[in-house]
Amino acid sequence: MTQPLQGMHAPSPDQAGRTAIAEFARWAREHRGVELPSDTDYAALHAWSVRDLEDFWSAVAEFLGVIFRDPPTAVLGSRDMPIPSGTSRK
Repeated sequence: MTQPLQGMHAPSPDQAGRTAIAEFARWAREHRGVELPSDTDYAALHAWSVRDLEDFWSAVAEFLGVIFRDPPTAVLGSRDMPIPSGTSRK
């Protein structure tokens, strides 16, 4: 685990292992076969979320018990970065 910035709270390993995100990491390893070095390796969890958007977000929805009216067909409508209204791409 990386060191926190000076003055920032860092949970103990026991506390970190009892968080909801650690519970999700354990679930993802068990139910989705995601290779994460530990329950509290947030960098690995983030890397998975960026590398495989569809699998990550479908896992989040399943883990949280999200009920969809219609099953989703895609995670994103477009992979383009959103542009605030009133601005243009250059």
